[in-house]
Amino acid sequence: MLKPIKNNSLVTERDLKKYADDSMSLTLWLDEKSGILAFELVFDLLIDEWAFICHANGKRRYVRIDPSSRRNGRPQKQTILEEEFEMPYSRIMKFSQESEQIANQERKFVLSALEDFFHAKL
Repeated sequence: MLKPIKNNSLVTERDLKKYADDSMSLTLWLDEKSGILAFELVFDLLIDEWAFICHANGKRRYVRIDPSSRRNGRPQKQTILEEEFEMPYSRIMKFSQESEQIANQERKFVLSALEDFFHAKL
């Protein structure tokens, strides 16, 4: 179950929200009105990491994270392999099942972006 985690970055709590569990992490970047500017959803933490990245400008990608760039706690930006992949629907189902503790508006936004991306690739 995704749960809120403490923010230890230079970005304020107002500008950033993080959720994580043992297999998934979600980071949301917020604007001054708490609207979502971008988010990164990482699946299969520390195993075979894949990320769904969504920006306010409409760019969305499902990418594999380079296994050689893993660092505990991710103190530096992770390296993303440049190739884009098709996202399996099981990722959407996994997020849907594990995201009940996320604020409803944020959860709907992420689910909508995942669904739109999945259907656009069909």
